[in-house]
Amino acid sequence: MTSVWTTLHVNEQHVEKVPEVIRSNRRLTLQELTDKAGISKPSFHEILTESLGMQRVTAKFVPRLLTDEQNQKRLEVSQGIFLPCEQ
Repeated sequence: MTSVWTTLHVNEQHVEKVPEVIRSNRRLTLQELTDKAGISKPSFHEILTESLGMQRVTAKFVPRLLTDEQNQKRLEVSQGIFLPCEQ
């Protein structure tokens, strides 16, 4: 059982490791991700939200903001879906 007063240990190595672990398998649970990364849950969560600017959307962590290129692609896909419906 871990202590409620867990000290957060966030360093550059941990910040670099978290995205690698997530990309290796996005379907892992938070417990599995923290075990694989060797980082505590609070530290892992802080790295995701504060250092990497990610948030949970359904069961996955994704960036908060889309890049200009991603926004353009999203617009093109949306238009491709809705334009045929309007005709």
